[in-house]
Amino acid sequence: MDDVWTVSASDTAETVELTLHLGPPRPLVATLSKIELARVTDILPAVSRAVRCGEFSRVQLGTKFQAAIGRDPFKQVTGAAPRRGLFPWWAGLANIIIGLSFAAQHGSLWLRIAGWALATVALTDLVGHAWRWLRRS
Repeated sequence: MDDVWTVSASDTAETVELTLHLGPPRPLVATLSKIELARVTDILPAVSRAVRCGEFSRVQLGTKFQAAIGRDPFKQVTGAAPRRGLFPWWAGLANIIIGLSFAAQHGSLWLRIAGWALATVALTDLVGHAWRWLRRS
């Protein structure tokens, strides 16, 4: 359509997904039947003009679609959930200390390997926490 709207095929043959990319803070997606899409084709250019002029209103968009097809089909696309580590940062520090103590003090080879593995996993997780913290700030 244009840079504001995209229409893509949905999972079923009778429906399409209409996505509003510009205007709202996050994209809005509506699943419409082909008949409903035909009914709202005159609304799309008006919304595109409003977006380009900086006058986009989610309420007005919902009202226009409610009048045209009897419902407001738009849902906000949610972002990915923030990643979390395997352990909280403080538990990661404790696991590094425990792992290194096992690796250094035990004579059994398998306990030393397990200690190094625990320390390595915890250190990797702690680096991931630091990386996410630095990206957020």
